[in-house]
Amino acid sequence: MDENIYIGLLCLDFEEAKNFYITNLGFEIKYSHYQSPSGEIPRAILVHTITKNLELEFMTPKTPQEVNRISITGGSINLFTLPTHNIDSLKEKLENTKFFVSYIEAPYASFLTLEDPMGNKICLYERAQINQSKENFNFYHGDTLQENFFHSSLSVQNKLLHFQ
Repeated sequence: MDENIYIGLLCLDFEEAKNFYITNLGFEIKYSHYQSPSGEIPRAILVHTITKNLELEFMTPKTPQEVNRISITGGSINLFTLPTHNIDSLKEKLENTKFFVSYIEAPYASFLTLEDPMGNKICLYERAQINQSKENFNFYHGDTLQENFFHSSLSVQNKLLHFQ
């Protein structure tokens, strides 16, 4: 069974998209080519350096409807989340840019929400170092970090919907 996660993002400017994800979000190029004389469709596939099983593929829109979905609120997808190990430095680097949307700290994780050049929302999260007893962290919604992350992701998404 393939355990990789594949996300396709529509974009018009492959270089801008690649640079954003490589420079800011810890991706590296897995595969990239541009339109050749034989008419091949341009493709760029990036892999996330932390998770290794997450791949982004930048795709050229094929219809006018797909073109219209780029660079508008929401982009071609609504929101996806990525883990990070340096959320504080990313926040500092991006909080005064056009990409910054919001930053939320919770007892179990911090969440930095960005908007990429195509208008897609990305929620970066970094788990807190939990050195206290489990009882202190069950107050939010669930017994596990994953349950708390799920509920906080919904909270972040709801805040984003009200923010727009």
